[in-house]
Amino acid sequence: FSDVAISMDDTELKELAVALAADGEEGTAILEEHVTWRKHMSVMYDVMKSEQLDWPSLTVQWLPGVEKPKDALYTVQRMILGTQTDGKEQEYLLVANMFVPEIVDEEDGKAKVNDAEIEDEICIDGFQHRLPHEKEVNKARYMPQDVEIIATKSGSGTVYLFDTKKEFKPDTTSAHQVIMGGTSGEGYALAWNPYQQGYLLSADNVVCCWDTTVGARDKPLDPLFTNGKAHTDVIEDVVWLEANVFASVGDDKTLKLWDLRSGVVTADVKYSSNLNALAFHDEAKHRLLTGAEDGKVLMWDTRKLSVDNIQHTFVGHEDQVFALQFAPFHPTVFASAGYDRGVYLWDMDRIGKQVEEDEEDEVAPELVFQHGGHTSRVLDISWNPNEDEAWVISSVQELMNILHIWKPAQEILDGDGVEEEEEESEPAMKRPKVA
Repeated sequence: FSDVAISMDDTELKELAVALAADGEEGTAILEEHVTWRKHMSVMYDVMKSEQLDWPSLTVQWLPGVEKPKDALYTVQRMILGTQTDGKEQEYLLVANMFVPEIVDEEDGKAKVNDAEIEDEICIDGFQHRLPHEKEVNKARYMPQDVEIIATKSGSGTVYLFDTKKEFKPDTTSAHQVIMGGTSGEGYALAWNPYQQGYLLSADNVVCCWDTTVGARDKPLDPLFTNGKAHTDVIEDVVWLEANVFASVGDDKTLKLWDLRSGVVTADVKYSSNLNALAFHDEAKHRLLTGAEDGKVLMWDTRKLSVDNIQHTFVGHEDQVFALQFAPFHPTVFASAGYDRGVYLWDMDRIGKQVEEDEEDEVAPELVFQHGGHTSRVLDISWNPNEDEAWVISSVQELMNILHIWKPAQEILDGDGVEEEEEESEPAMKRPKVA
């Protein structure tokens, strides 16, 4: 991305004031916080782009890969989004082209592309794919082994499989290739197996696993495995730990580990609050993260699941945590987001480190950065997986159809936190104070 890319239309601020007016004093407080945040954007971020979509997107995911057109001074990257319309319009699974200029004129800070000035540093430059979808897109994720294959969880609870390489009829209401059978209700839990191509997990009231390498569009694909009894309430999230081992959490307050080969729960622990989100990094040894309704992020040891053996509790969120994701470039760095409008970046390597004297009551040592630009609950987050875009994150919120693309300022990342794995000469990160 460009060295400095700060963009937010004043029109958006005016619309925000109108949108928040209905919330009375709470809306006024949110607006005041947002205005204060905007005043400090230029020192907090190297990249901060706010994009207003046509409809809210409940999901966001960067796709790997960077395309650079011949003789161009920009790159094109891709991002998966979805729509949640008013129910009267066609819903879509979207693959957006993200236009990323490489050159910024140092005198006026405006991006130049082949000597032509453009208005925005980063923007959606149309959609590579605009695929009709049945009901709203609750979640969409690409297959790690073939990024053109995308699975979605719809508002009806049905799981669909899309192959973006294939054409579809112009008048169709859904461009999917395969429907997954076995699901029983609406939800958000959806995860591809990174260790075994084509294996897809989803859950709502029932946990299902499919081998998507088989199946045809003319009938729903039966699951390889299904279980509707282990959880006693809605299952909120699932994640793969190994080729045949996965975890699930739900509104029954339980975290469960499963063995796909035997189809049984191998470990089970009950927490004091509903569990909404999961995250796992295969280089993070036996660490498994859960996000809870009480606002806490918990770190578990998968070798010994017990409420008496919680490895660490990350405290900072003021409302339930709804999304978790590890950074692709570092196995100890992760992001959390939720209903308090915040996105927090954490570093597990900082657990237990001493904080500065004047920060003792204000920050956790493992907190790296707090993104406070959202004005309603954050629905999903995604780290950019491309090597040159480390620390670039996207996040989507409910109010005003907002997508944020952002990167903390290098001055903040050049503190005494995370050590770079590859470049020893690169400085680490510095923690900001919690707002």
